[in-house]
Amino acid sequence: MPQTDFKIGTAVVTATGGSSLVWANPGNVIVDSTSTATSAAPKNSATITQQLWITGFPPIPSGSRIVGVEMKMRVGVAGADGAAHVLQLTHGGVLIGSNQSSPTIPVSIVNNPVLYELTVGGAADLWGVSNLTDVMVNSPTFGVVCAFTAPIGDNKTAVSLSWVKLNIHYEPNDGVFVKDSGVWKVGTGWVKDGGIWKPAKKYLKEAGVWKL
Repeated sequence: MPQTDFKIGTAVVTATGGSSLVWANPGNVIVDSTSTATSAAPKNSATITQQLWITGFPPIPSGSRIVGVEMKMRVGVAGADGAAHVLQLTHGGVLIGSNQSSPTIPVSIVNNPVLYELTVGGAADLWGVSNLTDVMVNSPTFGVVCAFTAPIGDNKTAVSLSWVKLNIHYEPNDGVFVKDSGVWKVGTGWVKDGGIWKPAKKYLKEAGVWKL
């Protein structure tokens, strides 16, 4: 099945999301390098980082059907185990779907975070967005929002994020689409109606009427 492979975004902005724990050098997350954006918590304080809204991912072929979204990030936490607080898709300036904040980030040396590559989602995971379309994915406002928990520690704890990449899994529009209960689906070349098989490449049925 076609996929974009893991690609990096081209734009990032920060938003408080109810937190004042700011990021230093947030632009590093849209550069495929070892440089990092960092967010440090005060001593003995568990705090949530500001949100990073990362958008501007490469487009997919127009007319394709989205079947899955994977996100890969290179991230580390110094001082104690950390966790993702928000990992969610965005489109049009709002969060969409469900929060995927399940990965725990392994602890590393205090004030010297080791970066781990963690993957969220999959080839058949739409992140709770039932209506994710090619138009949405190809929009410059489509992307992912990230925030993390910087846990309590004896020293300042820091979240370091090197990059975030998305991999979009899709089925290209090859003209073999059928409509089932109001939902467009990829056909296998033939559809059955009233016990009669008809070629999907030539015919489709909408509102009870066969159309070329």
